[in-house]
Amino acid sequence: MSSPADADALRPAAVGRPRIVPHLDAVTALSVLIVLLCAVPSSLRVEALGGAGAPSGLWGLACVVLWAVNRVHTARASARASYVRIATLVLLTAVLAAWTAAMLRPLPPLEGNAADLGVLRILSFCGIVLLTTDLATPPGRLVTLQRRLVLAGALVALLGLAQFVTGEALVDRVTFPGLVSSQDFSGVGDRGGFTRSAATAMSALEYTFTLAVVFPLALTFACFDRDRSLLRRVTPPVLIGAALLTSVSRSGLIGLAVGCTVLLLTWPGAVRRLMLALAPLALLAVYVLVPGMSGTLRYLFTASDSDPSAISRTGSYQVAAEFLAADPVVGRGFGTFLPVYRILDNQYLLLSIEVGAVGLLAFVGLLAAAAVSAHPRRGPDRPGPADLHRQLGHGLVASVATAALLTAFFDLFAFPMAVGTLALVCGMCGARRREHG
Repeated sequence: MSSPADADALRPAAVGRPRIVPHLDAVTALSVLIVLLCAVPSSLRVEALGGAGAPSGLWGLACVVLWAVNRVHTARASARASYVRIATLVLLTAVLAAWTAAMLRPLPPLEGNAADLGVLRILSFCGIVLLTTDLATPPGRLVTLQRRLVLAGALVALLGLAQFVTGEALVDRVTFPGLVSSQDFSGVGDRGGFTRSAATAMSALEYTFTLAVVFPLALTFACFDRDRSLLRRVTPPVLIGAALLTSVSRSGLIGLAVGCTVLLLTWPGAVRRLMLALAPLALLAVYVLVPGMSGTLRYLFTASDSDPSAISRTGSYQVAAEFLAADPVVGRGFGTFLPVYRILDNQYLLLSIEVGAVGLLAFVGLLAAAAVSAHPRRGPDRPGPADLHRQLGHGLVASVATAALLTAFFDLFAFPMAVGTLALVCGMCGARRREHG
């Protein structure tokens, strides 16, 4: 008769939560990343590491190692082809090709260092996407990670609202031992007589990008997470929505509009009617509670022809065309088009210069692969038209669509919080595809 130990030895190994190290799984590791992205000001760096010393970026590099370890231990479980994984590896290959081309030509020392730093930044980004994509967790863990991202976004929004009311940065009162700031100014600014909040982000653009990308998930939980109390469901989207409406930012308002539009097309009729009825009330609340804000927001769009930031963006196309003509295929090297040359405020233009048509198409392909992977298959994942898991798929599609548009408004990869949030969302899209088929 065989012993219990023999029976355990013959029992197939469980394909559940991938253990990276004892008592630590991928969701826990990515939750640490969320804390680093949102709680630590994104301008802070480990001084000895310079531009490569952002805490979230270093954790992203650790994610590459963790993903490789998980791949070795769960090779069979994750053997299914993943659009997001393939697109991520293609993007990484394109960046390495651009780096190789840059190393084969004479480079100024600053560009050479920037090229090496660029590879580390893109490796960190890809590590986060890959680790999140290849989650092989029990049902519910992916939702847990999404809830944690929404909670972090709500706390960032709350800090931003506090800055808006007080007119102070607030984060400069907290010291982070071992870290130094990479910029000698506060991310909090002023526009139209109102405080332009940044919370823990480097700038208002990074702040609004992050909130706009998280907002569709927050709103989805508010509408369909029926297992939680109304207060817990509604608070995050209210905070994030209020922060975006008072951000004094065109990109924040555009991102809010895009996310809501995509969701409106996917919601059941009753939910759609409720949200359409509440939207004017939200705008009315801003009009009443923040006198002058509606006029300022209207001015941002009607006076864009004379706005310096808008003029700079439109004037960058000719510059990008000239550089693209010089290196049209693989570009001049990721990160080598330094801000001292020109700030393009458009990541797509910057990618066309630095990694050429191949790298630009690879990045766009990653966004497309994420949207396709997140989109629910025909028929609900579970019975019922308002199933949370199915609607979270639509929420991820809305987040990716928002990110894709707002990426044209600033240099995404220069901002740790924004690029880390995008990496998480793309990885969640891939993980959803694995979990729901």
